[in-house]
Amino acid sequence: MYPLLHIIAGLPFEPQRLYVLLQAFVRNSAELNAQDWQGGTLLDVLVQKDTYLTLEVWHWLLENGAQVTLSLMEGNPSAYELLAESHPLD
Repeated sequence: MYPLLHIIAGLPFEPQRLYVLLQAFVRNSAELNAQDWQGGTLLDVLVQKDTYLTLEVWHWLLENGAQVTLSLMEGNPSAYELLAESHPLD
């Protein structure tokens, strides 16, 4: 079983349209950290599919509670870069 946000993230939407859809679903109580049958989260899906999103969108996801998981970070050097750029440490 796949959470709705995972299905949406897997469809070929333009980045801005995907952002608008994610915002709408989160406003209506969609769970950013819902897990699929393998334990993957929305962030896992976005990174695995190499989804292009602006830094603004990555920042929004993190600010709205999207959790960074160990499985996301393992073997995904691009995830480190995205997180560093979108959520810098001060």
